[in-house]
Amino acid sequence: MAVADIEPLFVNCLKNEILNGKLIKNTADAILQACKDDGVGKANAIRPEISATGKKIENLMHTLEDGLDNDMVRNRIIGHQAHLKILRDRPVAAQPAPTVTCEKLIEKLSRDRNLLLSDPLISGRRFGNVL
Repeated sequence: MAVADIEPLFVNCLKNEILNGKLIKNTADAILQACKDDGVGKANAIRPEISATGKKIENLMHTLEDGLDNDMVRNRIIGHQAHLKILRDRPVAAQPAPTVTCEKLIEKLSRDRNLLLSDPLISGRRFGNVL
C-alpha cells in the first residue's frame, strides 16, 4: 500500500474518532479540572507550613507566659505572625479564578478543530494560539 493510499484513511480516522465533539468536551473538562486540582494541590502543600508556624507562635507565647518577656521573643512572634498571614493568604491566591466557562472552552477548542480540518498546513502554524 502506498502512502497516498494510507493518508486519506488516516485523515478520515482523525476526523471521525479523534476530533469529535465528545473528545472536545472531555478535553475541556480535563483542562478545567486540572486548573481546580492545581489550586487545591498548592493549598494542600502549604498546610504543613501553616501548622508548623502556628506551633512556633504558640511555643513563643508559652515562653512569654513563663516569664521570659523580652524584645527578641516578641519580635520573633511578630515575624512568625506576619509569615503566617502570608501563608494563609497564599491558598486563596493560588486557586485559579475561572477565566473561561466550559462552554467557551469547548467553543475555542472546536474552532481549533475546524481550523485543523480545513487547512492542516496553515493551522499547524496557528494551532493553539486561539485562547
